Amino acid sequence: MGNNSIDINLHGDETGFLMIEHPIDLFFQEVELAVKIIEREIWNIPEGLDIEKYVFNKYVSFNQIETEVKNFIEEYCEHASEYIWDCKVSIMNNEYLIINFTIKDEHGDELTNNFLIKN
Repeated sequence: MGNNSIDINLHGDETGFLMIEHPIDLFFQEVELAVKIIEREIWNIPEGLDIEKYVFNKYVSFNQIETEVKNFIEEYCEHASEYIWDCKVSIMNNEYLIINFTIKDEHGDELTNNFLIKN
């Protein structure tokens, strides 16, 4: 896998680790930022996925949301090209939009993280 990267762990207080270095952990963090940011919230990324605008919009299908998420990740997440990955969108309790994100590691094992978005 590609280059040696390091980043501040956004959940350092919860995990006890202030820095993350493993590419899969970095990729999961990139995806988390992608689904949570809005336009112009991060320097040098003029667009933002702003997923909340889609939550429970009856004119937007799950397929459209998945396509938007995938396109954003492919364009802005540095580690996206290093792994086989996928995301699926669903609703939980008519209250949350769930983005189920799965990465296959170098051994073929699937690692999953769910991102909950509440309107």
